[in-house]
This record gives sequence, C-alpha cells and structure tokens, in this order.
Amino acid sequence: MRAPVLLIRLRPWQDAEWERVRTRLEAAHPETPFWLLSAGQPLPSWAGSFFREIWQDGVPRGPGRWLTLMRRLSWGGFAVIYDGEGPEGGATQIKLWRFLVRPAPEWRVLRP
Repeated sequence: MRAPVLLIRLRPWQDAEWERVRTRLEAAHPETPFWLLSAGQPLPSWAGSFFREIWQDGVPRGPGRWLTLMRRLSWGGFAVIYDGEGPEGGATQIKLWRFLVRPAPEWRVLRP
C-alpha cells in the first residue's frame, strides 16, 4: 500500500470545487489512500467513502491541542500534503505547519 496523501482544507468549498479536487487527486495519485484535515465544515456526501480518514480538528484551540495536531501530522507518514487553502487565501498557520512537521513530506499548494 502506498503512503497516504493529506488534503488540508479549513474553509468551505462549493460542491463543484470538491469534485474538481477529487478528480485531480485521483489522477495524480492513483490507488493511494487520501486523508482530509478540515475545520468541521460541511463535506460532500461522497467524502466518507473517498477519504480514508477525516480529521475535523484543523483549527486547534490551545497549545496542547496544537502540539497534538503537529504530532499527528508528523507521524502520519504522508507522501504528500496538499494545502487546499491556495496561495491567495492560505491560512498562515498552514504555512507555519510546513516548517514544523518532521519528517518533512512534500507540500503542494492545491488550486480548486
């Protein structure tokens, strides 16, 4: 089995954007398990079958939860982590996570 791929999306997307992202991820990483880190926003109906794991704690409150999330990202063994916030509206915290997650997987910016 291949190493999983993580998509980080903290703000809501429209259904059409979710569909485009799903198609792009499947094409770029065939037969790879996908995980999602979100902030608890509504997800499309197919999300439960597409993403092997869905973490709804993308905006941790407090230093303990923040460190727990960093540890989960570090120990996840991800091949690639996609920043689904994009270059224009990217969350500053995601840019910081990129430098704190070790071992450092490849990070890519995903445009819907």
